[in-house]
Amino acid sequence: MVKKKVTNPSHVLIFVEGDTDEVFFKALVDYYASVSSNKLLPYDVGNLKGVTRYSSKLLAKLKNEYLPTAQTGSYKIKTVCCSYDTDVFEVKQP
Repeated sequence: MVKKKVTNPSHVLIFVEGDTDEVFFKALVDYYASVSSNKLLPYDVGNLKGVTRYSSKLLAKLKNEYLPTAQTGSYKIKTVCCSYDTDVFEVKQP
């Protein structure tokens, strides 16, 4: 059996809750890539489209989208980052 050569050995996944966060984190990582003297790892930003059921949507995306690709040898998942706004939980309905 011949193993596929891993072209991008490590990959970073950033999960965010919405469109604005997606744009922000892509711009932030791109900025750091442009000013860094070291090459950054390849990354993907996964938009979970809201904070509702955040953890179950995140696990579903990992299981159905990212892990199958990683298992083919395309890359290894090095880091998983999660971001969501906590202020949504601080506001109470009257």
